Amino acid sequence: MALVVFVSTPYENLGIEYLSSCLKLHGHKVELAVDPCLFRNPYHRSNFWGGVFDHSWITVERVLSLNPDIVAFSVMTDTYQWASRLAGRIKEKSAVPIVFGGVHATLSPEYVIENPAVDYVCVGEGEDVVVGLANKIADYGGCASIPGLWAKRGARVIKNEPDKNLKDLDTLPFPDKDLYYLRHGIYSGEYLMMSGRGCRYSCAFCCNSAMLRLHGPGFLRRRSVDGVMAELSAAKRKYGFRFVWFMDDNFTGDGAWLESFSESYRKYINLPFFCYSRPEDMSAEKARLLKEAGCYEAAVGVETINSGTSEIINRSVVRKSIRRAISSLKRSGIVTVAENILGLPGETEADVLALAEFYNGVQPDFVMYSWLKIFPGTPVFSRLKEMGLMDLLKIKAVSEGRDDSLACGGNYANADKFKKAAWLLVLSPFIPSGLLTACIRSKIFRFLPPCSDFFLLFVRMMKITCLADLVAPKRTYDAGARLTLRIYVYFSWQKFKRLFLGTYA
Repeated sequence: MALVVFVSTPYENLGIEYLSSCLKLHGHKVELAVDPCLFRNPYHRSNFWGGVFDHSWITVERVLSLNPDIVAFSVMTDTYQWASRLAGRIKEKSAVPIVFGGVHATLSPEYVIENPAVDYVCVGEGEDVVVGLANKIADYGGCASIPGLWAKRGARVIKNEPDKNLKDLDTLPFPDKDLYYLRHGIYSGEYLMMSGRGCRYSCAFCCNSAMLRLHGPGFLRRRSVDGVMAELSAAKRKYGFRFVWFMDDNFTGDGAWLESFSESYRKYINLPFFCYSRPEDMSAEKARLLKEAGCYEAAVGVETINSGTSEIINRSVVRKSIRRAISSLKRSGIVTVAENILGLPGETEADVLALAEFYNGVQPDFVMYSWLKIFPGTPVFSRLKEMGLMDLLKIKAVSEGRDDSLACGGNYANADKFKKAAWLLVLSPFIPSGLLTACIRSKIFRFLPPCSDFFLLFVRMMKITCLADLVAPKRTYDAGARLTLRIYVYFSWQKFKRLFLGTYA
């Protein structure tokens, strides 16, 4: 029996929960060490406040105190540098084997395995890989033959191809929610889950496009409705959550599955939920099924309405489909969020303003945006190299998780312009049409400070309170904003107790 300690950011990680449940099923022990990353996460960064609220040394202490047989990190490109720092500190004090898995490790294994703190890299889906590694270490055996595992052997690296026979998702044990919920009660208000893996689309910026190339078309899988209901029913009895957050990239792609889900969810679960969709996969009928099931809020991934940038990212732009999707959700009484990506290659300030005008007419309940993030191994990564927007240093920076996404999009010089125009994008559903047009023509928004991530977080916090009723047509549930608020309050209090009371949960 091996003891595996997962090190996690403060946001609940479904991948870690699935790995934990598989490890426990095979007789291994699992523990969790959470680093809150307050003011040091990809969305809210401040060097000063990040230093004040630094918990990383507490996290390392917890890992070492557990005396693990394996330390594991699941990393995105955004979190790779964070994981590298913590792994390095652990290696300074212990010879414990460290394994990196997750999307970034899968897409950039040749860079990750060069990290002196990393002993193993998991490429692809990790359930069998981590269980195989734990079995071998528990039995003092070699790990050279485990599919999907890269391992250091002196100066040599053993590279095993991932298993192409992907699992039926209904055969996996339910994710181990106790790992987060029992140690830190802040996670149990909303239930995070996925009904499938993969996506039938191949957006050039999305890691799913690279995963499809790695695993083939079989990577796209959906759980049965009965399997989803079984997990939710058991979890509802155990945890008593009030909201469900489906993290599927495109929850509404399969109409027949959605119809069966709608009936079963209403009958057995009957709680409000959130999901993601695409304009092409939303209709009046699907919106009706979502509403009848209990959907409170849905996000539509629009990304861009510019045909030039959409071609680069392999997205079709049909404004009629976007209007239909937003209109269908709103008519069904579902809070509608339009999500977009800024900083796309070749994008201009005029594109951001055109998007604001479009939403001003379509009137979703809320408009959100994020900056383009380049994942290594994706088609847009290759396209940017072809366009001459990424030199060797930039390619290495992306592969090591040190990317400035605006620079990758070729828009670094226009960053402030974009961020000022973004004010009108976020406010477009709430500004009268004439006023928005006047703001654009007069360029008055250019006198505003750049729209910051901290302001967007503040706006999201306001939207979940009664204050939102004063300025917005509907109040959002925004489970992510609720969790972020709880994370900052809870872990700040934990550090205060550690510093002044000598205790820590």
